[in-house]
Amino acid sequence: MMPDNYLPLILASASPRRRELLARFPLPFTVVPSQVEESFYSHLPPREMVMQLSEAKAREVAARHQGLILAADTTVVLGNEVMDKPQNASEATVMLQRLSGKRHHVYTGITLLASNSGTLVQEVEVTAVEFRTLSPAELQRYIATGEYLDKAGGYAAQGQAAAFIVGVNGCYHNVIGLPLQRLGVMLQSFGLSLF
Repeated sequence: MMPDNYLPLILASASPRRRELLARFPLPFTVVPSQVEESFYSHLPPREMVMQLSEAKAREVAARHQGLILAADTTVVLGNEVMDKPQNASEATVMLQRLSGKRHHVYTGITLLASNSGTLVQEVEVTAVEFRTLSPAELQRYIATGEYLDKAGGYAAQGQAAAFIVGVNGCYHNVIGLPLQRLGVMLQSFGLSLF
């Protein structure tokens, strides 16, 4: 049952992973990708970067569409270094070599913005991911799949890179790009539920 002041949910993302995760639930939504230039925020610390970028994405879509805008931004952090989406195979190879045998963190900033009232709810989810040591041959085979494309850190936890992951401490869905438990709690602020 929808609240009286129900706004249609709009996913401000072109990510097929986020769309697939949200589509697991009966809550209807439409997809309107944001046109925000992500590189403008790359100088910020990880937590601030994903928070500000998710808000910028939400506000950009809210300026064009009426609804409850859901925007997210995910990045991979090794130590203090943010690992964005690799531009090519050689960048992805270097990223994965650096992640090999180490623990890194995945940050996702989530923003929910009601376009009619301006009500804003934001959270950041952080998950630790540990990779086993990767051989040069398996790195080469993984890069050949092309799975690294458009993925922060150059890997897809829900894809073949699952074979690299020794452990996950925190929300697994956050590593894919949308922490569902956190989102479910946030939606309650607007009288909604994932199911």
